[in-house]
Amino acid sequence: MSKYCSPLEKVAEITDFLYLGGLAAARMEDVLTKKGITCVINDKVQRERGKVFVHCMAGVSRSATLVLAYLMKYHRMKLIDAHTHVKKRRPLIRPNPGFWKHLVDYERKLFHKNSIDMVESKFGLIPSIYKDEMKNLMW
Repeated sequence: MSKYCSPLEKVAEITDFLYLGGLAAARMEDVLTKKGITCVINDKVQRERGKVFVHCMAGVSRSATLVLAYLMKYHRMKLIDAHTHVKKRRPLIRPNPGFWKHLVDYERKLFHKNSIDMVESKFGLIPSIYKDEMKNLMW
């Protein structure tokens, strides 16, 4: 009889060197070893007091979105404050409108209110912090 394995305990092979799973899977050393996994990022970084570099192709949208979500979750920052904090350090960040929508929804889930809303513009839905900037565009 095989042991039931919850979806949260599964280790998903994304590419031949990249795997994805949750904390339960990260703690299953025998499974990780069997799959040849040699590094569990969160665990290794925490144990070694390391630093993490988050990137995407340009460091503008995808990676910025991940960093904003991290600051909201683990530093308990409102989205507006997280955005200000990151933008001060990397002025060219500009998550796409779809990512903004997810960030706004995530902020509401975390804090039960929003510091930034999605608003209608002639370009479609945009985050409220871009409203004045978009008003001045003449296309």
